[in-house]
Amino acid sequence: MQRRKLIQAIGGGAAALAMPAVSFSQTRPLKVGLITDYTGPYRDNNGPGEEYSLQLAIQDHFGGKALGRPVQIIVGDNLNKADVATDIAKRFIEVEKVDVIVSSGSSVASLAVHGMARDKGVITLMPASAASNFTEKDCSPWGFHWVMDTYAYPRSAVLASGDLAKKKWFVIAIDNVFGETSMQVVRDALAEQGGQVVGLVKHPINTTDFASYIAQAQASKADAVAFVNAGTDLSRLLKQANEFGMRDGGQTIVCPSLVFTDLLAAGIEPTQGIRFAEGFYWNLNDGTRAFSKRFLDKIGRMPAMSQGHAYAAMAHYLQAVEAAKTTDTKAVAAQYRALPIKSNFYRNASIRANGRVVYDVAVLQVKKPSEVKDKFDVANVVGSLSADKVFKPLSASACKLS
Repeated sequence: MQRRKLIQAIGGGAAALAMPAVSFSQTRPLKVGLITDYTGPYRDNNGPGEEYSLQLAIQDHFGGKALGRPVQIIVGDNLNKADVATDIAKRFIEVEKVDVIVSSGSSVASLAVHGMARDKGVITLMPASAASNFTEKDCSPWGFHWVMDTYAYPRSAVLASGDLAKKKWFVIAIDNVFGETSMQVVRDALAEQGGQVVGLVKHPINTTDFASYIAQAQASKADAVAFVNAGTDLSRLLKQANEFGMRDGGQTIVCPSLVFTDLLAAGIEPTQGIRFAEGFYWNLNDGTRAFSKRFLDKIGRMPAMSQGHAYAAMAHYLQAVEAAKTTDTKAVAAQYRALPIKSNFYRNASIRANGRVVYDVAVLQVKKPSEVKDKFDVANVVGSLSADKVFKPLSASACKLS
């Protein structure tokens, strides 16, 4: 692989209008532009681990080449800001001439990248940003969403909670598009099961003190409290809820977007007993374990869900390029949808017309401290949910591609 470049934040300034990134000379590298949170609250879920996952996918497929050309990764830190992400995307498309963009970090930042790439004709892969907008009204003919979204995450959390879904819930949610879209799904899913949301409070990103939010949840006397956030916000909230005795007070904590790295950051004591759903978990099957062992050897811990998705998304892209025999956007996007997903990370995986990647999801439960034998052995697989129960039906999608 050719050298990697890191672009922290590309400044503004006039740039020449470019034609869509399609096919180029076979002598130039195939360029992958990774625009992600490299230094902020989602760093452990995205960041260096995500870049390494892409590297592994490239190494494992076609000898690190595509159509006989070397594959190069360039990286930009979006700082979870739409304007920064847009500047980087513009630079990547118009100057670096990337063939594909992998966009992660906050949904606000990724939606900005996704929109620009759609208009410029560049394939975009989303392995981490969870807003359902990517395959709804903001869908793209060349955009593909791998991570469970703000429909699938909260819906699976409600379905996985069993009889608790028939009771009263209070919600602490991040105040952004991820939190807003997730909230409505929680309400709808609870209504289906006979439960209800009795209170809601929102917090900004990078909140450090959750005391007032926790107090409101406890005062509500709700049976369950859902934490609709992610990254360091979620791990901090889990720790502080434990300190304030939320679980000891009889309330069940539900985390629709709990992922492995957030669980590790919070610790077993604050998270024990919590159920969560994932499309990728390091100890799910032989395929996830083999990939995760390689990841561990380099990064020093097991991969987050989004880092597994990043590997699968890039592997599928390279297979689509080889099948199309070109890097032309339309041709590769057509193959991306048409080819079966070969990754053994998933069960019953497929790609819908709106770019939504669907698969069965595993239901996991965090172990008790006494049950943990290894620092990464933190959850048991206790069930599964089929894709048709978790992901929004294509017939209900607002995407015109559907």
